[in-house]
Amino acid sequence: MLKNEQKPELIGNERLMGINNSLEFANAWETDEEWIGEQMKKKRVDESRIWVQNPNGICAKDDFQMFRSELDEVNDNNIDFLALPESTLNNNNHFVRDRLTTLVEYQHPNAKMSVTNTPGYCEDTCYQPGGVAAIAMGKLAGRYAGKGCDPLGRYTWMKFCGKLRTIKFYTFYRVSQNSGTNVGDTTAFAQQYNQLNKRSEGNENDERENKKEREVNPRQDVLNSLLRDIEEDIKQRTLIVVLGDLNENVLEAKFTKQLNNLGIANAIEDATRGIKCRSQNRGKHVIDGVWMSCTLIPHITGCGISPFSTIFDSDHRGIYVDLDLKGILDDPPIEFQQVHFRRLQASIPRRTKEYVTIMQRRWDHQNISEKITHLLNNHQKMNKFEMEALLNNIDLQIGEIMTHAEKNAQMCQVVLLMNGLPN
Repeated sequence: MLKNEQKPELIGNERLMGINNSLEFANAWETDEEWIGEQMKKKRVDESRIWVQNPNGICAKDDFQMFRSELDEVNDNNIDFLALPESTLNNNNHFVRDRLTTLVEYQHPNAKMSVTNTPGYCEDTCYQPGGVAAIAMGKLAGRYAGKGCDPLGRYTWMKFCGKLRTIKFYTFYRVSQNSGTNVGDTTAFAQQYNQLNKRSEGNENDERENKKEREVNPRQDVLNSLLRDIEEDIKQRTLIVVLGDLNENVLEAKFTKQLNNLGIANAIEDATRGIKCRSQNRGKHVIDGVWMSCTLIPHITGCGISPFSTIFDSDHRGIYVDLDLKGILDDPPIEFQQVHFRRLQASIPRRTKEYVTIMQRRWDHQNISEKITHLLNNHQKMNKFEMEALLNNIDLQIGEIMTHAEKNAQMCQVVLLMNGLPN
């Protein structure tokens, strides 16, 4: 989707404009064990359910025993896309990479998984600070078209292609620290800091102030990198879904405003508007978020923030969004084409005349004009399924009429040639 296509939708819908700066947070957390927004209900067949939650790490102990139980919960809740920022898995470890894939595919044979983290970590351990994981399952996985990740392991993406559009799901984790005193390999911040600043190392004789100016902050750099990738996707008309732990109030963050400028809205803003809540039990703000292209916003059929320890035993709440992607991934949007735009591609006058005569006779016999007029006058009263059925029926009848006329016009042409008559 192009940038200038998304802005009018954002501007035209007041509920998506700007950030709710007036939201106040309570000191007493009465809502910690309650759903915010809508509680998850039974998912319809044509819906795709997205779940994002910081799991406080995926534990590899006892052959991922706890994660297996959590995957059962994911399965029971009919989740199609699972985003796990701060997965704390070392994807350089062969056991982690291979065993985790096997476990996920056992639950969902067609599942697609992406696990990433900062490169260069010791291969002997399963645990590594930071990282992200994402899993696509069910019907959504059937539209899988590829995956990739940031070179520093800060975010991963999966792409899903439909008949007309492509959707790209990003899962990211942003470190919480603004600075590090003892820069080593013990934190995600330190790992990213070391990798980023290797690129900007100067000559040893440079002044200390100049070196300081060249230092790259991991907290800001991950957002800059993510925004650059998203901008390139938008140029390719790709629809965007961004899921992750921002470690900042999503309702007031500069990052949310930057996404708004690209036509990507906060999908859970309505669920949190005016609600005194937090998504992490050591803070007082909603710091986990779901953002998506404005084209997708009308397709949201439900969204909410779960109580703590739902699905994953974590100090972060889970966030879900249900999307009806019929018309984007499953079927193309219904586009009505007036009959007079359908033209016979033929250059033989007698054959064209015969084709038109047969078409008109069959057209009137099947009352096609009346059916189209009825549809145009009553389409606003119909739901999309009724309208789709009528359109498909009319289109089928027109196709049969055109095929019949084509065959009969060709037959007339053959008869003329056999009798030696001019075309």
